[in-house]
Amino acid sequence: TCQKVSHKLLLVNPDPGYIWNVRRELIPFTELHTELQLTAASLQRNPKAYGAWFHRKWCIRHFCRSNADSNITQEVLDKELQLCTNFLNIDERNFHCWNFRRFIVGALASNLLNIDILDGSWEVFIKGLFKGSNEKPPTLLLMGPQLTYPSGKVATVPDETIENGSNETRQLLIAVLRNEWTFTTQKIEQNFSNNSAFHYRSKLLPLIWVVGRNNHDDDNIQDILTSEFQLVRNAFYTEPDDQTSWWYHRFLLDFCKPSATTADSELSYAFYRDALQTEREAIQDLVETEDGQCKWGWITLHAIVSRMRELILIVNENCIAIDFQYSNLPLLRQEAEECLKKLIEIDPDRMCRYQDMLLDLTGQ
Repeated sequence: TCQKVSHKLLLVNPDPGYIWNVRRELIPFTELHTELQLTAASLQRNPKAYGAWFHRKWCIRHFCRSNADSNITQEVLDKELQLCTNFLNIDERNFHCWNFRRFIVGALASNLLNIDILDGSWEVFIKGLFKGSNEKPPTLLLMGPQLTYPSGKVATVPDETIENGSNETRQLLIAVLRNEWTFTTQKIEQNFSNNSAFHYRSKLLPLIWVVGRNNHDDDNIQDILTSEFQLVRNAFYTEPDDQTSWWYHRFLLDFCKPSATTADSELSYAFYRDALQTEREAIQDLVETEDGQCKWGWITLHAIVSRMRELILIVNENCIAIDFQYSNLPLLRQEAEECLKKLIEIDPDRMCRYQDMLLDLTGQ
């Protein structure tokens, strides 16, 4: 039969998408367990087979939408989350698996809130976290849809539907969020080069931060950010030539910067100032340890000094009463120039870029 033939073909080669399309036509006549076994076996042969991962998502959505028992759905989704953990223990940088994990987390939120939107987006998850809160969800699109509906349109979640959720449900969603945060911590500590884990963490941090703010735990919010800087310092001290940790470090600096998008008192100018000064000293020590040959150290040092100059100008213009350990603007500009000149020397492949940056700096 077509079902048996497609099964054998996909076990040999799970890449052809048209064969998976045939399987989806047969879904009403097969069981979820059979399809999950097939995709699992296919992914063992090729862990990065696009068709197999897509088919598994499609099957999960098909099952969740046709199953009326939320407890059974919860059990299936919990097993899928554990499967992701097992896969990532084998190949911790498989971005297909990380993407599937985000899909399952979105499905968990939809099941907890009893909402029939299973496209992999986190709209339900985020609105559920902010239910009953005076805070607005982050305007940044954290996780978009991974599947479309037959109409081709993206489903939206009415706010009144989320309001029907209980506070207990919100606490369960917070527990899911914190579990994902802990999981990324474990993966990063196992391998500081895990770009997928750092990327996922950058999407979780705004939610962790706002949940802490809703609980009026200001000190804990700043402790989290301080711990994040410590984590990333451990990473680039271990592997100073790996750009993964440096990228996340740049993200943290941008996240700490008080702006219209954060607009709160927790991420204050004083905390931002302290973070810049602490990171400046730490990276100066690293650059010295590496005998001045750490390209990413010089790039980040230049970025920090530039931010310090910008912050001093903003504070002076707005008469904000905070002091600076380093407040001499001409000296800071000179330090930024020295960073660029050193980069021209040790990274000649990008010399023109650094020269343009130097011209912009000297022209200020």
